[in-house]
Amino acid sequence: MKAIDVYEQIAREKVIAIVRRESGQEVSAVCRALVAGGLHVMELPLTMERAHRRLEAVADALPEALLGAGSVLDAESARIAILSGAKFLVTPAFDADVVKMGNRYGVPVFPGVHSPTEAVRALECGCMAVKLFPASEFTPAAIGAWKTPFPNLELIPTGGVGEQNAAQWLRAGAFALGVGGALCSGSAEEVRAKAARLKTIAGEA
Repeated sequence: MKAIDVYEQIAREKVIAIVRRESGQEVSAVCRALVAGGLHVMELPLTMERAHRRLEAVADALPEALLGAGSVLDAESARIAILSGAKFLVTPAFDADVVKMGNRYGVPVFPGVHSPTEAVRALECGCMAVKLFPASEFTPAAIGAWKTPFPNLELIPTGGVGEQNAAQWLRAGAFALGVGGALCSGSAEEVRAKAARLKTIAGEA
């Protein structure tokens, strides 16, 4: 899959589900529930135990899913994640070496930013979109404020985003939303139902 294909799918679905569970079985069950609910873009944080094995398992079991790795802190972890099946990388903070590794393999990197300085560094390294983190410290109106000096920058609010405010963020101009516990907690059936509702919200927004 080419990088542009990754961007286009995320742009269509508008939701990146962040799946963080204790066991590999739980991770797989949640990912299957997300697909059943109509969401195919998901991020598995590398902070989970044996995260690369979980990436491999989900990539094999759900080829229709667009799978990424989150909480990528260094270039070595980025390469392992890519080799394990990650089609995009997400970081909590900007790291040029991670972006370079992603560029080397043709894998988009969405670095976490919290300031204009970090946003400029991300743009200079070729990032087309960044994770606005934590989104709970901003309001949807921040999207317009950021895009005034950076009109080419796409923002993915993450942290504190869920059904209650998804529409506001998207209508304000967010490229997509990173949604974790608000979407991926609970039983598989609960996750499926929440995924279906969030898909509808994103489609309407």
